[in-house]
Amino acid sequence: MDFSVLPLPTIAAQYAASLPLYLTWLLGIVLALRALRDRPHVARYTLLALLILMGLSLLSIPITATLPLVLRRAPVATLGLYFFVIGVVNQLCAAVAWILLLVALFGSRSEYEYAPPATSEHA
Repeated sequence: MDFSVLPLPTIAAQYAASLPLYLTWLLGIVLALRALRDRPHVARYTLLALLILMGLSLLSIPITATLPLVLRRAPVATLGLYFFVIGVVNQLCAAVAWILLLVALFGSRSEYEYAPPATSEHA
């Protein structure tokens, strides 16, 4: 493959357009790491889900931008099949990440995580 024809401006533009999502995911990762000691169940699932979502985006951008160059001599149907498979894998991984987030939010909690609120002595 001739690396001089890589669509680097296109890849950079797609990363730049995704920057708000990356910053949001990074914030979520930092918050999950801070919550690891107090709420390990929620933090672990959230951390894993955010890492999956960020990893998918970081990998899929260069793959989808360079795939047409790699397969430029392949039939259009072959290119379409590759994009279909990539799309299915991407969506399945994203679904797993969302399931992890839903489990983190609504899954079973230990008694420690369901500690009753402190009562006021003046009430």
